[in-house]
Amino acid sequence: MNNKNYILNTGSETEHRLSILEKIYGEYTSKLFQEINFQKGMKVAVIGCGSGSGIEQIYEKIGRDGRILCVDISPEQISLTKKTLDFKGINNVDYVVADIEEYIGNCDYDVVYCRFVL
Repeated sequence: MNNKNYILNTGSETEHRLSILEKIYGEYTSKLFQEINFQKGMKVAVIGCGSGSGIEQIYEKIGRDGRILCVDISPEQISLTKKTLDFKGINNVDYVVADIEEYIGNCDYDVVYCRFVL
């Protein structure tokens, strides 16, 4: 993809759209998370974190000793995710604004999760 612009609405304008997708696909995400052998203290990367949907389920499994990396090309989406997770008291999270086609992290992850990324 040569166009690196975020083509959908971002930030609070996208919350409604993503909430609809969560209603449709959230059950399948929960089932997937049940199949993944998450353990306390794991490091999980969430690529295309959007509005932060599903991250609370990851946090419940990896606990405070785990670490979550949220990556999104949109600063507005990172801000929305941070606001959502801060409100829920989930603070073992690192946030990176980056294009996932170009991002090279500096850490190994036990699980890399990606959903609804175009």
